[in-house]
Amino acid sequence: MRALVLQLAFLFSVAPPVFGSTDISGKWSVRAQTISGPATTVTCLVEFSLSGMALSVTGSCDLIGAVTLAGTIDATAGTFTASGHSESFCSSLTINGSVAPDGASFRGTFDCVGPVPASGTFVGSRCGNGVLDAGEECDDGNVFDGDCCSSTCRFEPRGSRCPDDWNPCTTDVCDGRGHCEHPNNPASAGTVCGDRSDQCGISQCDASGACVRQPRPDGFPCFEDDLCLTGGACHQGQCSGGQTTLRFSRRCLSPVESRDGLVLAG
Repeated sequence: MRALVLQLAFLFSVAPPVFGSTDISGKWSVRAQTISGPATTVTCLVEFSLSGMALSVTGSCDLIGAVTLAGTIDATAGTFTASGHSESFCSSLTINGSVAPDGASFRGTFDCVGPVPASGTFVGSRCGNGVLDAGEECDDGNVFDGDCCSSTCRFEPRGSRCPDDWNPCTTDVCDGRGHCEHPNNPASAGTVCGDRSDQCGISQCDASGACVRQPRPDGFPCFEDDLCLTGGACHQGQCSGGQTTLRFSRRCLSPVESRDGLVLAG
């Protein structure tokens, strides 16, 4: 009897997981990789809707646009299949996948029929769907590192690099709570910043890391915003004076030239 009990315990311990309680409805981040056709990685944000065994998938992917699929799911086995089309490229799109036992991810294969047929694999995760799901510290709607919320939806360490704000006077670092900050950087002192087309001023980062504009001396030559203005000069950091002419089709006309019988004066 004891041997029978041990045997039954062993069989139950290696039995396949049951997916009957798994609910995969909701938003998912999906990354698809082609294995035939053009070598491409496609990212999608889709929503799964379930009604009994019926499954519908709607959303949008880069490159192929909106997707609309319908199919079925076997909740016990954790497998699903659906077919439909995408806005671009795939006049027919079919997917077959299986859900992980914990219901937090799925993977499968796809076939795209269209002008440029392709097939490949895909992986879906709750992380990257833009919704803060259980177990996530952050979710910024993508699965990429380097933006303070990692590809696994965890906060990236304080001081990590993050997207540039294109201000040479600042540093771009994560705050350790999922946000990218841009504090002034004293080490940037002397770096040119601000509007580089400014004719009557020059901007540089100061010792505190702030971008500071210094006006050019009065009398410094300039031409305002019009390349046809001649003889202008800076005054108190602003361009003024000079002889005004008019420009038609990228050509400057002198004050005595005319167009369609109109005499132009300065």
